[in-house]
Amino acid sequence: MVLAHKSKDPVYKKLKETIIKEIQNGTLKENDTILSERLLTEKFNISRISVRKAVSELIEENYLYTIPGKGTFVKGLTSKFVPPARRTNNIGYIFWSEIPSVISIPYFAHIIRGAEKESLKHNYHLLISTMSGTTSPGGRTLPSVIKQGKVDGVILEGIDLESWFEINKVIPCLIISNYICDPNKTPNLDLVDYVTTNNEKAMRNILEYLREMGHQNIGFIYQNLSHSNFFERMQGFFTNIKNLDLKTRDQWIANGNTGYDAMEKILSQSTLPTAVVAANDTFALDAISVCRDKGLNIPEDISLVGYDDIQSSLWSHPPLTTVRVRTEEMGKLAARRLIEKIEDPDSVSTHILVGTELIVRDSVKKIS
Repeated sequence: MVLAHKSKDPVYKKLKETIIKEIQNGTLKENDTILSERLLTEKFNISRISVRKAVSELIEENYLYTIPGKGTFVKGLTSKFVPPARRTNNIGYIFWSEIPSVISIPYFAHIIRGAEKESLKHNYHLLISTMSGTTSPGGRTLPSVIKQGKVDGVILEGIDLESWFEINKVIPCLIISNYICDPNKTPNLDLVDYVTTNNEKAMRNILEYLREMGHQNIGFIYQNLSHSNFFERMQGFFTNIKNLDLKTRDQWIANGNTGYDAMEKILSQSTLPTAVVAANDTFALDAISVCRDKGLNIPEDISLVGYDDIQSSLWSHPPLTTVRVRTEEMGKLAARRLIEKIEDPDSVSTHILVGTELIVRDSVKKIS
């Protein structure tokens, strides 16, 4: 491609106009990498001096930004990312959630506590924020702590994988606990740093315990499989039902907006499982409510196991057998790994699976 030379404008200005036009019409999207100086020279048949001048002015005018050692990227029209001129010694913790008060939920508060303790040990401070929506192409907006250059790296909770890849282009980041996925596709996590619960092993522990208590016919209730935790817990359920030679039926696998809805579907069947596993404690507590409303007792008529060990699982009637997640340890490991990534950007991506503990209470009956 040769730039037109008909006007009296310098060649570098023509290159500038071409790049700006591609940003405006969406050919170049926010955080896309632009061609190197050599490739731009070859593609447009102009001198390196002209390319260098055009790129330099586009950076000054906030169309592009450069990350040393990584390349030059598009700022786009909606986000103005300002890479920190020097190390801030701050780490961001960003929740993607529609619930404004999500950070007050004990499960997440414990993760934050762990991340904060570990950060301080390494002389970093934790900045916490929430964000709704995604950073999908075309209307992508980076979190403000990143755009304003306030952090050296970020821990991301509840983000979709596409957005993770976009953010990772401009700043070190990792996923903690849960991400949004397509349940119909196997996600490619090879390049993703993440710290989460070992859901498969936890599900095996649940099913081994139920088998020890005499249960063979087991159901499962869940909410949204686009959340990686629910997806992995369901996968772990089916894998270990098979490996442990237990039984389930399609009618005993139910989802719903609430655990009440899901459990009601199972209870409408003519033949019931002797035990049901819930993908989280909230669903399990809802299941106790619907059983009570239908005149059934837990665990005399049907046994129930939850997951997460939220505080109310101890106060339920009966107290709920569940899985305790080492949330504070998860936060510590995430902060430690992110700091390693900040200080060594070339380090290999790491997947860390945090162990769990089965907490046995009174919601499972021993049967012969």
